[in-house]
Amino acid sequence: MKKQYIRQVRKDLHIPRSAKTEVVRDLQEIFASAAEHGESEQQVAERLGTPREFADRTAEQFGFDPAARRRRNRLLPRSRSMPPQPRSACRPA
Repeated sequence: MKKQYIRQVRKDLHIPRSAKTEVVRDLQEIFASAAEHGESEQQVAERLGTPREFADRTAEQFGFDPAARRRRNRLLPRSRSMPPQPRSACRPA
């Protein structure tokens, strides 16, 4: 449960890598501290909200707008690599 939760937060969290590393470290400490106090991983996850909710709140705390990123991603489809064209196709006729 803990590993899956943290993995999903890492995936949903769109902030600079160094900040993301710090957030993941903090999450691991949250889960460890809760376990020491008798709280289950499930209880911690429920308290924190879904991974996306947690990631969105965290991104906002770092000054990023996660909703804007999702809107942009819906408008701009991911580019897919085009296979290389033969040289003859690149030259004007």
